[in-house]
Amino acid sequence: MKYNPLVSVVIPSYNSARFVCDAINSVLEQTYKNYEIIVVDDGSTDNTKKILEPYIRKKKIRYVYQENKKQAAARNKGIINSKGNLIAFLDADDMWIPNKLQLQVPLFKDKGVGLVYGDVVLLENDLIKPGIHTNEFVSGKIFKKLIMANFICASSVVIRRECIDKVGFFKEEIDYFGVEDYHMWLKISYYFKVDYVTNIIVKYRIHSNSTSENYSKIVEREVGVRKDIIKMFNLPRKISRDCLFNSYFRLSYFSLEDKKYSISIKAAYTAFLLKPLNPMNYKLLVKIILYWLIRK
Repeated sequence: MKYNPLVSVVIPSYNSARFVCDAINSVLEQTYKNYEIIVVDDGSTDNTKKILEPYIRKKKIRYVYQENKKQAAARNKGIINSKGNLIAFLDADDMWIPNKLQLQVPLFKDKGVGLVYGDVVLLENDLIKPGIHTNEFVSGKIFKKLIMANFICASSVVIRRECIDKVGFFKEEIDYFGVEDYHMWLKISYYFKVDYVTNIIVKYRIHSNSTSENYSKIVEREVGVRKDIIKMFNLPRKISRDCLFNSYFRLSYFSLEDKKYSISIKAAYTAFLLKPLNPMNYKLLVKIILYWLIRK
């Protein structure tokens, strides 16, 4: 019997009228045809609803509106309104390659697989940038690898519905804003196997107004995610120490780049306490001193 499960594609959209049609069309162009599209309008104040009316009228999408509650809540709303055995996520400003689902869906024949991701190409001002977004490809029980660094792009992910039954919905608290997907992937990878396709399957749009401040804040929130996961699963001391050292080291580095000296110094000190003999600490110390002298 042909393996042909229904895939529910959840597209959260907030003031993305400029891009959301490209996202929807990239799903409509999929070579795998057994899907439904749920667009969750997260309280947009632009002309998103008007732009989507032709798709709604032709029943190409299911349109769901909610007051603005941020992306995690919009994804959860989409999941609640979905029917598929598999759930895929696509941000409103990203696009899929036509054979994305065709490549990913067969990997769920293994009933132990809960999540499948893939490679991503960066898009800025509608031009493909050199380099790729995803640089880690590991399969199976990847939890210990993933807790060290988030290498999974949300718009590349398809999950099994049973994952939601097991681990719950995306965290909607403000502390998880921007990293709620990482928190979800960690929970899923703790219980389920993960697989991947090395093909580029997503055009991931980056915006020219993105700043290091945004990224340093994300890194700071990732520290909170890892601490939460360590507590949630009562992880062994060595794994906890290794991942927290990596977290605070990265937080110090990116905070320094963003001229957040106080946060950088505190994070560096915490990293040093976790692994005082690690030579990376001393390289970071030199960098902090050089920045401080330049600041003076």
